[in-house]
Amino acid sequence: MESENKNYYPVKRPNKYPTHKLSLSPSETRVVYMKDLDGKLHTYNDVVIAYAEFDLDNLEVKNEVVISAKDRKYIDMYPRWSHDERYIVYSSSRGTGHMWGMRQYIYDLKTGKTHLMSDENLIVDMYPSFKNLPK
Repeated sequence: MESENKNYYPVKRPNKYPTHKLSLSPSETRVVYMKDLDGKLHTYNDVVIAYAEFDLDNLEVKNEVVISAKDRKYIDMYPRWSHDERYIVYSSSRGTGHMWGMRQYIYDLKTGKTHLMSDENLIVDMYPSFKNLPK
């Protein structure tokens, strides 16, 4: 089925890397996304999680901050905002011993620190989100 809305507008981005699984913050002033470092959107082990300011008036994403380390041994994916925009949750396979075994992590924008949210021994849902926010 074809969309009735044919108004697509280019958005200026902070770099040449493709992004996917983008999440707009509740205030619509920031975005968090998976930044694909090799340009192959079907591979995830070259992705880092980043957030940036979103200027809706000028259709621009700027001042990007990368919050996960590039490491081909694991995958970080599906970032989402908290209601107050203080936290970002995302799934990661780090420490699971399996590329697609996921745990949920939370990044605190105020402190710049990332913490494990799920039980260390559990492999959980790869689509984290805060209650009443879209996945």
